[in-house]
Amino acid sequence: MKFRLFSSDRATPEGTPPGSDPRPLLATTDDSAERSERVIAICRLALSISAFAIIFIDPREPLYGSSALYIVLALYIAYSSTLLWLISNHEVKPEAISKPVLLADVAWFTAIVSLSEGGPSPFFLFYVFAVCSAGARWGMRTTVRVAVGSALLYLISVLGIRWFFTGPDFIVRSAHILRPTYLIILGYLVGFIGEHEISAKRRLVEMVAFQQDAGYSRNELRVLIRLFRRIVRFYRADYALLQIRAADGAGIEWEGTSKPGHRMVLHQVPNSAWTPASSGRLAYRVTHTFGNWGRRAEEIDYEKTEVRSFTSEAAEPAFLARVRTRSLIVIPISSPSSARGRLILGRSRENFSMDETNFCRALVKQAAVIHQSMMLQGKAETLAVAEERARIARDIHDGFVQSLASVDVGIEVCRKLQRKDPSKLDDELLELQRNIKQGYREARQYLDMLRNQAPRGADVDTAMAEVVREFRGKSETAIEFESNAGGVPAQHGVGFELLQIVREGLTNISRHANAEHASVSVDARERDIVVVIRDDGVGFPAAAEKSNGELTAAAAPWSIRERVESLSGELSIKSNVGGGSEIHVRLPRNGTR
Repeated sequence: MKFRLFSSDRATPEGTPPGSDPRPLLATTDDSAERSERVIAICRLALSISAFAIIFIDPREPLYGSSALYIVLALYIAYSSTLLWLISNHEVKPEAISKPVLLADVAWFTAIVSLSEGGPSPFFLFYVFAVCSAGARWGMRTTVRVAVGSALLYLISVLGIRWFFTGPDFIVRSAHILRPTYLIILGYLVGFIGEHEISAKRRLVEMVAFQQDAGYSRNELRVLIRLFRRIVRFYRADYALLQIRAADGAGIEWEGTSKPGHRMVLHQVPNSAWTPASSGRLAYRVTHTFGNWGRRAEEIDYEKTEVRSFTSEAAEPAFLARVRTRSLIVIPISSPSSARGRLILGRSRENFSMDETNFCRALVKQAAVIHQSMMLQGKAETLAVAEERARIARDIHDGFVQSLASVDVGIEVCRKLQRKDPSKLDDELLELQRNIKQGYREARQYLDMLRNQAPRGADVDTAMAEVVREFRGKSETAIEFESNAGGVPAQHGVGFELLQIVREGLTNISRHANAEHASVSVDARERDIVVVIRDDGVGFPAAAEKSNGELTAAAAPWSIRERVESLSGELSIKSNVGGGSEIHVRLPRNGTR
């Protein structure tokens, strides 16, 4: 099996049409580069205008005279203005023009310094601008190169001009020697700061993008490949090996190599004899003196600051024999789901720093957390589906199933009346028709509730008042309602369950209690919510067996009992034959105890 890394097409989430990308915009290093280029362009224009003003005010004449210098500065102002317009209007890409613009700046500065040379030119500081802009863009290496190149150009141009005008007897001032030295030192310092700034910015963007890139697929294998791809690309690795062992012993191993400027292709290789216990070492270094001669492999333990050389190639890990790299890092993988593994990255051009190793460890830990979160999310969704199925089963039992049961009983009564007393058959058929219509209305209301997925009303007071109003309209029982649960949300959690308990309680009263009056009261307290449903009907059938009227929770309707148990609540029932009933429910306000 092969997986190609660094795909040119941007991956889109599953189920997303091609050409569309619903992912939120994320600030990247490209956005930062564009802002930096605009700031540098503004500073360049200000610098050019300031130089023109200085030449106009300064009474000293350069060796060349001022006319040529005025022309060059005017052209530089036009050049700076054009660059600022192009960058501000997004006419050019920052990464495409940044290095050519830097070289052009150095050339402009050399011309200005040369034309302004009389005494020590004040425009030597232009080179400082070039060094600072290089540090903000590319970090240490490029900044030092720009500083050394600017120092040499300055020295050659100044000494050449003075020799041309004054002959071989010209005087070299100390400033002409010290300025290049200062410039090189400044280049190192600015490059050092810029390197850390750019590195911190790239790591921050990578960490955010790392989390975002993993959130658009439910396929664990696809997410793993995507995260692995990001790590390899971020570190510009020429070699990669991923080894994972699950708790049940199953494992995967992917290996890939690439040449500079080419894509990396991962191959699934046979599982080796490697075990997670051997992934504690953090780095390897391999050096070659000439071809394969003088090959030396070392194992580096950063935590113990130890370096151990392998005595023979047989003692080396197997992957060292398959790849020619200059430096490798080994990052242990530890997942909360008991999966263990290691990630090995190699470079053929440069060594890994300790900071890069530590950040890679942070990325790998983040990947393990993301993978674990995906597994937990899958389990949570499975539990949510099971709970939703149980809730629908309770609702159907209390509604549609009971309506069918009453219809069945009504049909049986009609059959008996047809044989014994046909004169009463019409009344019973009318009653049966009324029950069927009532069951039909309840089924329609339940389907509407499933489609809307939320009760009407933002809080329990409003939503429960609507439920009571519905039962008043379809029942002859007078219902009183009292509640102080206005701050409890009705769309989810304990508020939603309260609504369903009251709905089921009123449904049982209207169908079985034959009550004239009923009441519902809701008392929202600091930690608990108490619901009491009373009626003056015939009472529960089990009340005939209890002289004191105290019934166990098992006598309650099945659906109410399950809802209370799921929230760790308390349920009690009082009922007397012909003396009505009372259902008392106490639920924790936060849904748990």
